Amino acid sequence: MKAISVLMLIVLLGGLIALTTGCTELNMGTQVLFEGPLMAQSKCSDIFAIYYVEVKECMGVSKPLPLPDLKIMCGEGVMCGDKVGLGCYHNALSPSQGRKGTIIIPVETNPTVIKHEFIHHILFLTTGNIDLNHNSEWFIKCGGLECQSPSAYPSPSQEGF
Repeated sequence: MKAISVLMLIVLLGGLIALTTGCTELNMGTQVLFEGPLMAQSKCSDIFAIYYVEVKECMGVSKPLPLPDLKIMCGEGVMCGDKVGLGCYHNALSPSQGRKGTIIIPVETNPTVIKHEFIHHILFLTTGNIDLNHNSEWFIKCGGLECQSPSAYPSPSQEGF
């Protein structure tokens, strides 16, 4: 158990270093390795579901929310808008998808990136704002990012969620 904790710490620290140094030399993935509902792959999805519950609890959100779809790309980075990043969240407002959204991550990722994208998803579902500027305190408290300015947005738990 201790070895697993140490390994997770190393992975998280690696993710923090990558996020704070602004990795611009990412090998962008172009091949889709998996695309579909988060719970479609039971063994793989279990860890994602654990991270999702951890982030929801950290944000004080108790209301049931739909899980996002998941898209896993080859490589180290993914296209997000006009930039290559460590992860990306696309919200959906179409009638067929409801307000589900999709998290896009490279196969070579870490829990920090996954939790970060879950925060975008939960903010979108609870406030209608995915917070592209990362002003929300939840990115620091629940997603493992370096210190940023406090949120101008209300807490999802204060919104009655």
